Amino acid sequence: MSNNTEPAIQYQTTTIQNEIPKLEDKKNTYVAKMTYQMQMYSSLKFVNEVFLFFYIVLFTVIHVLFLVQYLQGVKRDEIKDTIWLTVFFWYPYLIYYLERTIYFCISYFLSLIYGQTYVYQFDTLLLFTDFYTDPGMH
Repeated sequence: MSNNTEPAIQYQTTTIQNEIPKLEDKKNTYVAKMTYQMQMYSSLKFVNEVFLFFYIVLFTVIHVLFLVQYLQGVKRDEIKDTIWLTVFFWYPYLIYYLERTIYFCISYFLSLIYGQTYVYQFDTLLLFTDFYTDPGMH
């Protein structure tokens, strides 16, 4: 009875040993993909913080200029100023949705043109790599 089961156990053992390198390669691929995506995320986060800083500085400069004009007695239309400041303040929050929609449309139509399944690939545009087909390190 033990002679009949030994070849089956050896076959299973060799099959498992042959699968181990494949699984390690997959793991390394996913680790590399995660590393690149984290680098992309940290780069985008830094760029967003820089933009936020400049936005706050610009917003403050505009308010200071309005204050100087007010103190100098320059006539201003408060309704127009309020509208412009409101638009300026809401711009970063509204433009994100517009940019995301434009990006989605471009990516979707390009996937139709190239005959590929649409996969959200924001990293491709930023890093010029395609983690879905070439996850290796560059």
